[in-house]
Amino acid sequence: MRSRVNALLNTWYRLTHPVYATVWRKLQPTTVGVKAIVTDPEGRVLLVKTRYQRWWTLPGGGVHRQESPELAAIREVREETGVRIEPEILRFHGLYSNFAEGKSDYIAVFMAELTGMVEPVPGLEIEKAAFHALDALPEDTSPATSRRLAEMTDGEVVNGPW
Repeated sequence: MRSRVNALLNTWYRLTHPVYATVWRKLQPTTVGVKAIVTDPEGRVLLVKTRYQRWWTLPGGGVHRQESPELAAIREVREETGVRIEPEILRFHGLYSNFAEGKSDYIAVFMAELTGMVEPVPGLEIEKAAFHALDALPEDTSPATSRRLAEMTDGEVVNGPW
């Protein structure tokens, strides 16, 4: 039953995502999003694979109306992976821009170091969620995610293009 539901969800997201991209190209909206670099006590990073993209990425999403980016990052991580982040451990990492798909998208990236081990549970739009060692990332990790993780490792934040 669970595999059938997963197959239906995968199909739904893969069919509707191109529609959203087309609307974005036509309307050219300005959006604000968040991503979170969440590490566990072993230094592994939390990544997700959505049902509508082929890449492993950092958990994140859009900021709702009248919601702070910090609270959006906490909410998105919880919705996508079930991992709960306390506000006091969240730190701002950098601000980036993405002009793909005809939109003006600004992404605030936050970092959080967990003190205990947790097992991520994929949310509705997420196919897979898991912690990965920085030296053993999946081959299909998105280029932008790889850049953000390299910045984290090097300690050098490069604000600018996503």
